[in-house]
Amino acid sequence: MGFYFFESELMKKIVGVICAFLSLSTAAAQTVTLKSDLVCRDWLESRKLGTSEVLEEHFVGWMNGYAWGTFIDVWNTPKQISREQLFWHIDTYCRQNPSKDAFAAMLDLFSVHKKN
Repeated sequence: MGFYFFESELMKKIVGVICAFLSLSTAAAQTVTLKSDLVCRDWLESRKLGTSEVLEEHFVGWMNGYAWGTFIDVWNTPKQISREQLFWHIDTYCRQNPSKDAFAAMLDLFSVHKKN
């Protein structure tokens, strides 16, 4: 039998699925560190001055990257979120937590969004 066992297409697929599953379970157990120096008070000031377009696009990009990396449709699951709702949530979180990192608002959004 030897190496002929792994030459069948079915066995290659089975081994591939097992390897993919093992890599996913390892990735899920890892801690992820986020780096940011955007404090909520700076986000709110930028929004008030009307200079927040770049920051807004950064948060939209972060949401898209999260969706792409996790294969979770965060824009539509469990219900649809618009760009304006995203910014409203960040504004609300930052008003309540002006000294915290603005990206903490994203984590808060995911926890609230999953409950609804």
